[in-house]
Amino acid sequence: MQIIEISPFQAFRRSVVTVMQVVPKELRYVAILTLLGGAGPAIAIWLNKVIIDEITRLLSTGTTQNAIALILSQPVLLSSIAGSVVVNLVSDAIANINSFVYTSLRDRITGFIQGQVIEKVATFEDIALFETPDLLNLLQLTEKGVQRLPELCVRLVMMLEGIFIFIPAILLSVSLAWWIPLILFSCATPAMYVERKYRKQVWRVEKTQASVLREMNLYKTILTGETYAKEIRLFSLQPLLLERWHGLYRTIFRAMEQIRRRGTTAVIGWSLFSGLGVM
Repeated sequence: MQIIEISPFQAFRRSVVTVMQVVPKELRYVAILTLLGGAGPAIAIWLNKVIIDEITRLLSTGTTQNAIALILSQPVLLSSIAGSVVVNLVSDAIANINSFVYTSLRDRITGFIQGQVIEKVATFEDIALFETPDLLNLLQLTEKGVQRLPELCVRLVMMLEGIFIFIPAILLSVSLAWWIPLILFSCATPAMYVERKYRKQVWRVEKTQASVLREMNLYKTILTGETYAKEIRLFSLQPLLLERWHGLYRTIFRAMEQIRRRGTTAVIGWSLFSGLGVM
């Protein structure tokens, strides 16, 4: 049996399509709530601008009227203040509601994918799955990928929120000056590219370390399972098996730590550049 290799973009596209098919209702709720939450900061900025402009205009007139009476006599200022309060309250409420909806989305998609994996293994045409190292490595990577489904759900929600925040922010920035979006894009793109590059390197290391992880799980099963409980105690095998498990763990950890350290340093550097562009 030949393993089909797919690109990261194809994997991401399949993941998004799967989420849309499995949790359409929860995803719809999250999209609506995220749209409202994403538009909140832009609306709040605009309302604050109106409030500042109105207060500046009133101060320039040199009026001595009572402050509360003055505010009540200005419908634009009064409505802007009320709108700012409402936007902040709604944004806080949406953040709390969104967490409950996200929990439901995460649990449903995790259960569906776990069921798919179990069904695929159980209905495999023969036992070649358990006799082929490459297939066992693939199964190990799949099980590890299922554990990362909550992270995928978080990133999808963040992507939606970013899109809904991005559009109003671009419109506001263009209204100030046409070159502002160009600076934001040119400064933020390198950091995103570097982060994507090192994430791909982390995945390559995980693929090469799949057999090591299988061996670690074997030692874990022997040490914590019921099958060999008497034998390992009879022959005092705990120190030997524990030392092997810790040795394999250190091997995987060092390989991942080197890449993460380099990636963190590069991303921090380019993020500072991105922050400079925002400033």
